[in-house]
Amino acid sequence: MSTIELGSAGAPTLERLFRGEWSFSTHPDIALPGTLTFTPAQGARLEVDGEFLGQHLWTDDFQILGTDAHGTRVTMLEPQRILTTTRAGKHSEVWAAREIAVGAWLPDGTATMVKSLTLRTRATRAWADQHSPEVQETSEAGAVAVRSAVPEPLRSRLLAGTLTFRWNIQQRSSSIGFSRRYVPEFEYVPDEPLALSAAWEAFVTPVLHLMTLACDTGDQFESLTVQPADAEDDDAEGVGAPKDGYDYPIFPGSFEWLTSSWMAHPTDREFPADFEFLIPFDEMAVRFPTLVARWFEMDEQGRSAFYNFFAYVMWPALSSFEESFLRVVRALEVWHGVLDPSLAIPEVDFAPIKRKVKEALEGEPQGELVVSRLKHANEHSLKARLELMVGRSSPFVRARYERRERFLRRVVDTRDSLTHVGDLGDRFQGRELSEALVLLSTLMKAVMLRELGLDEPEVDAMLRRTQSVKYGIR
Repeated sequence: MSTIELGSAGAPTLERLFRGEWSFSTHPDIALPGTLTFTPAQGARLEVDGEFLGQHLWTDDFQILGTDAHGTRVTMLEPQRILTTTRAGKHSEVWAAREIAVGAWLPDGTATMVKSLTLRTRATRAWADQHSPEVQETSEAGAVAVRSAVPEPLRSRLLAGTLTFRWNIQQRSSSIGFSRRYVPEFEYVPDEPLALSAAWEAFVTPVLHLMTLACDTGDQFESLTVQPADAEDDDAEGVGAPKDGYDYPIFPGSFEWLTSSWMAHPTDREFPADFEFLIPFDEMAVRFPTLVARWFEMDEQGRSAFYNFFAYVMWPALSSFEESFLRVVRALEVWHGVLDPSLAIPEVDFAPIKRKVKEALEGEPQGELVVSRLKHANEHSLKARLELMVGRSSPFVRARYERRERFLRRVVDTRDSLTHVGDLGDRFQGRELSEALVLLSTLMKAVMLRELGLDEPEVDAMLRRTQSVKYGIR
């Protein structure tokens, strides 16, 4: 028996190179030779020999379409010209873009309607590597038989589609032998075709958020394969033979989506090699569908809070400590409002109070300003929301918030000072702000995990493996 380790072929190729001919989607008759280079950090850069349209001003939306030397179609989406040069009478241009599609021409850009997306992420691959299926090789009657113990796909019904977690088997045979690799991936099939931009928001973002929560550092997608709504599964005419970053063919009628979005950047923090998912691997079949459905519901309801929080977790170097502090505090405040939309003072009781104040200030020079400040005066205060969130967390977190009355007041004062004055004031200084940030982010994670249905011991076990322990929070 031999075991093929998942990821043994390594991570996908980050830099991609395409040499071929390129034209505007609005002017396909003008084609220029050039080379397109893509990296996750810088996006796409296309260098062409010649000028597409001279000094013509472009008023219509357009994409740059190309075909490389292997016959692969490539689309450069929403390009911008960044450089024009003339040397020895020869003109050249350099164009830049954040996204490209490999394997298709998309004249409609991100408005292209799609019917399925298949996603592989770095965290998913690293986690599943610890539980990779086994391959048994036996010789029978002079031939080699390969038997695989591959888990069944796990499906979760979402609000407007179906998500499947599965092991994709990729195999090759050559003169020197046979190789088989198992790649874990998520597939999302919406009930109705979605625009590519909407499908990214509905599927890719929540999955990256979920895996980031699990491994406590920024996840990034390694491969995203998209099937257009008008593509035939068995019709690859004109597409050529595109391959993904793993150097495996993209299935017919589909294309690979590459982007320099901040979610595609390599993380600036060490990636854990032995992290576990939110639930034990042997319980995935029972708990995964419900957990994923709840997560997608949470991500949609708390989108603003989640974007603020995961922007800090996934790429902390993008922001200063002060900016990160404001992001996490705002995320906690908004997320509590989603979980508990109640008011500190019921509207039926608050309306008469507001009316009395308005009547008392009628005719006063600053009366309207004071009354306008009462618009949301019956909402829970930030301090009250933080206290309520602590109650929703777990013993590990609550123990660190005991006798934290002064800490919560300092959080509120620091938030107010940063928002209205632009500095820290005299509340948190240096390492104190860093420790406060970790303590607040741990609170956010604990509440997320509890809302996902994990019990308190499971939540505490996960939190003890995160930054709370690394930073020595007491």
